[in-house]
Amino acid sequence: MRIGLIQLRNYRVYQHLDLEMPGGVVGVYGANGSGKSSLLESIVWALFGKARTQKQHIPTVGEPGECSATIEFEHEGHFYRVKRSISGQSFTVKARVWFGEEIAADGPTEVERFIQSVLGLDAASFRSSVFAEQKQLAAFSDQAPDKRRQMVLQLLGITPLEKARDRARAEARDLKAQLDRAAPLLTNLTEAEAAVVEAEAALMVARTNVDAQTTVCDRAVELAGETAKAVKVLEENERRDRSIRERGSALRRELDQLGLDRASLEVDLAEVSMIPAQLLELEQAAGTVGSLQQWSTAAAMVITHSERLAKFPVIEARKVLGPTEAELAAADVALRVVEAAKSSKVGEIKAIEQQSVVAKKAAARTVALDGADACPTCGQALGASVDQMRQHHADEVATLAHQLTGANAALAELAAKATSAQRSYETLKRAAQKASLQLVESAASEGRRQLTVDERNQAVSQLVALSKSAEFALPDELHRLHKDFLSSLETLTPTPNPALAATIDVQATGQLRAAVDTRLRVALESAGKADGLRSRAASLKRLQSRREDASVRQAALETERSELLIELKTLGFDRAVFERAVAAQLASSQQVDDARRSLTLASTAAGRQEGLTEARRAALSDAAERHAKLAEQLAEAHVLLKTSALLHDFRQHIVGLIGPQLQIQASSLFNDLTNHDYDGLEVDADSYELRIIDQGVAHPTSRFSGSEVDLANLALRVAISEQIRFQAGGQVGLLVLDEALASLDAERKDRTLNALGQLGGRFQQILVVTHSPEVKEQLPVAIEVRRVGSSGIRSSTATVLASHG
Repeated sequence: MRIGLIQLRNYRVYQHLDLEMPGGVVGVYGANGSGKSSLLESIVWALFGKARTQKQHIPTVGEPGECSATIEFEHEGHFYRVKRSISGQSFTVKARVWFGEEIAADGPTEVERFIQSVLGLDAASFRSSVFAEQKQLAAFSDQAPDKRRQMVLQLLGITPLEKARDRARAEARDLKAQLDRAAPLLTNLTEAEAAVVEAEAALMVARTNVDAQTTVCDRAVELAGETAKAVKVLEENERRDRSIRERGSALRRELDQLGLDRASLEVDLAEVSMIPAQLLELEQAAGTVGSLQQWSTAAAMVITHSERLAKFPVIEARKVLGPTEAELAAADVALRVVEAAKSSKVGEIKAIEQQSVVAKKAAARTVALDGADACPTCGQALGASVDQMRQHHADEVATLAHQLTGANAALAELAAKATSAQRSYETLKRAAQKASLQLVESAASEGRRQLTVDERNQAVSQLVALSKSAEFALPDELHRLHKDFLSSLETLTPTPNPALAATIDVQATGQLRAAVDTRLRVALESAGKADGLRSRAASLKRLQSRREDASVRQAALETERSELLIELKTLGFDRAVFERAVAAQLASSQQVDDARRSLTLASTAAGRQEGLTEARRAALSDAAERHAKLAEQLAEAHVLLKTSALLHDFRQHIVGLIGPQLQIQASSLFNDLTNHDYDGLEVDADSYELRIIDQGVAHPTSRFSGSEVDLANLALRVAISEQIRFQAGGQVGLLVLDEALASLDAERKDRTLNALGQLGGRFQQILVVTHSPEVKEQLPVAIEVRRVGSSGIRSSTATVLASHG
């Protein structure tokens, strides 16, 4: 087998990798954690679907795409390509293998089965034969004999035979112990058979008793049926007799009620005949309801408007207390004058400040001058006038400073005056705004008062018109009050004093309105009584019709009652005969119940006995089954013991065969690796301890240097791999040495790498995995595994490098 291509997509730390694998001895190096193990693991996962973690941890963290591993390889002259993938939120696994261009297998199980048939190895055998780890090589010389022996047997696949042998022995011992404990607890078969015979005899007696009770019960049911037929005829006569008597009682009650109803109707008829005279008087009183209601509503409007009018204060012409426009304009002018003077003073101060700057610069220049310097103005030598020039500039600076002080003082005074003028102007302006608002409010209040006056006058006019209407009729005791009210209204036109007029309106109108409302209530009561009397009067014909119907109904009821008496006499029902028949029926029913109860007890007893019989039969069957099962388990225990012995013998046979073969294969390979410097390698058949044969004598590995020991360990591990492939019938041709160089010094590492080149005849491809970068200088070709990218997602890549070695 030779791996040609490894193609990974979102597989662990490899987001995207297409790696063409070279043949021969290939170094695979990279820092710890860079992804070397993941790269090699992808081979086993793609071929067999086996990984060190659960499937949901295989895809690259943070990548949503499909996770896949594709391996192309050549085996025995044929080319294969296998792809295994994980996709979706449920981590669905898919797999497919191509033989040439044709699909050879589809589906995880089918692909694993096909690969196993091609290579002749299952997943466990493939790992044991192909992958050789550093801890395995060191174990051949460093570990104690027991651990070394266990490791070799486990690699060769013999450990499962030992486990199967031990499990068969343990199961045989456990089963034999269970049988020894169960044997004394088994039921005696003879006693169980006797119990079944006894139960069957008792069941036969119980069934005979059930048959007898059934006959008695059937006879009791027959007698009860005959009695029930006779009682049924008498019950029908009793029901008819009771129905006739109940109907007669109902007729008697209805006749009595008709008598009472007719007496009540006569009273109602007498009362209704007196209604017409009462109705005339009530209708006259009720005729004034409409005009009284209109007048009362109009009077309420007059009172409402008058009361609202009285709440308005008397408005007089009042003087405006705010400032005049002339005063406000004068204050504005004064403010503007002060502001202008302040701005002028600010300009004056800026001019003085500029002059001071110029004077100070000129004075500063004269400090460094002497009598020999030329005058800045005329160009002549200054001579003795230099001091005079300095004094002139100093006086000029002092004068400007004095002017600046005076100007700042004047500006402060003007600022105070401007602030005072601003306050005066704002005070006058607020007073003017307040006076204007008061005038507006007064005008609005006067408008609302005048509107109320108009509404009151309109309501008074309507009330006067209603008061003078012919329909507004009052009883005699209210005529004087109405006359006084009309007189008070005439004083309101014209109205010299609105407040006084409103008071007169409220007093006069309210007094008369109270009297009118009292009269209105009387009229309304009369109207209600009149409506009731009219309704009552309308029922006169109905009452007369009901009286006639009652007479007819009474005659019919008397006739029906006579017919019922005749029917009752013809029926001739005798209650004493009926009661005796009912008593006989109850007695026969009791006999039936007693017979059925006896039958139930007999059936129950028979059922219990049948259940007991079945239970004893089942117990007998169960006891026989247990005896048979005990015998079967005893035979099984003997088989297990025999199996464990056969497994032991087979294990010993395999070990005896493998030991010499490992001896031959390891010794031959060791000779090749050491260029035949030694006579060979001896492998202990029991402990698998290695001894190097030098000049015909076998010596322990401790006698030799580390390089010879490493080569001896490597020879044994390769021999084990070849033995596994031989047992499985496969020829893989691939070897992976995982960190086999980790503990070697430089000299031993060089010698081991050189020796690996001699394995080319045995393996098509040897992958030497290490974290040491020196391997690229010591092997023909190397693969560098490194981390890439700086994002939060961990990612790696692998690159084939041509070696200089």
